[in-house]
Amino acid sequence: MNPTTLSPQHHYPFGMLMPGRNWSAGSEYRFGFNSKESDSEMYGEGNSYDFGARIYDARLGRWMSVDPAQSKYPALSPYSAFNNCPIYITDPGGDTITFYLQKGAKSYPFLKIGTALDQSFIINYNMLPKELQQQIDLKSINPITLNDPEITSIFGDVNKPYNADAKMASISGSMGLVVSGQMEIDIVNINKGDDKGKTFAYFSAGIGLGAGTPDISFMKGKVNYNPARDDNVSKYYSLDRDLFKGWSFQTSWSYGIAAGSNVTSYGTSNPECFWGTCNDPVLFESKLRGSLKPTMTGKSVLVKADPPGVSLMRTGIYSTYLGEIETKIDK
Repeated sequence: MNPTTLSPQHHYPFGMLMPGRNWSAGSEYRFGFNSKESDSEMYGEGNSYDFGARIYDARLGRWMSVDPAQSKYPALSPYSAFNNCPIYITDPGGDTITFYLQKGAKSYPFLKIGTALDQSFIINYNMLPKELQQQIDLKSINPITLNDPEITSIFGDVNKPYNADAKMASISGSMGLVVSGQMEIDIVNINKGDDKGKTFAYFSAGIGLGAGTPDISFMKGKVNYNPARDDNVSKYYSLDRDLFKGWSFQTSWSYGIAAGSNVTSYGTSNPECFWGTCNDPVLFESKLRGSLKPTMTGKSVLVKADPPGVSLMRTGIYSTYLGEIETKIDK
């Protein structure tokens, strides 16, 4: 089967078509810059695109309406597109959830998720273990942008009706030989208790033992909650946003493009729990399954991701609460 080219296009950086360097085999193909549908009736062929949340004018490099989250970015024009840097930054739906690493007064975007939402979360660089800080050059970070339908459906997926106590989705980067480092963004939707129906974001980082090729993975799964009493602090852990803060222990693996992680939290950093031999009660468990993302090779914030291979790691992870994903999601 031979593919048919319908419409080769050459663009200036902000998406305007280069005169004389485009052609189309009929009117069947309506898409162009950033794979968005061209809206040519009002502004002419290839001059404006429908990003879903807003209409974009490729001649001006500006949105045709204000940013609905403009109050969060007072230093930027509400009409500004891609922070005036279309080579490194994309805005897949006109809205994006962005995660920043902050060191001192500067913030560096390292992960962008194209969704129908528009939020940002700040992560203090000093929260990273020193072993990971040594691997990261903030000035040369090329933000990872996730547009894959499997990943961008994460927020709709965790909010579908289900019977488990909660659902968790994780975007994780790992590397290391013998001593392994891991950092991840975790999204948790809670199905019971005071936080029922709410979705929260966490940043997790840690060090452990294992070996394998550096990789980036996307995984998700159900969470089983155990309302056990912790006699050390004489209180019950409720099924709410605070449950997922603090220490947990993971056994993570990858084979080919498949990936998985078994997560267990005891509410303690007891070293014996690293090996699964402690007597502390289990607070929650989750079996996450998913896949590696080889399409992101070379864009890892940690190290350059290698082709999919084999890895096995046991890691102690500390999770910090970032905030609630407040935008209402249609079910």
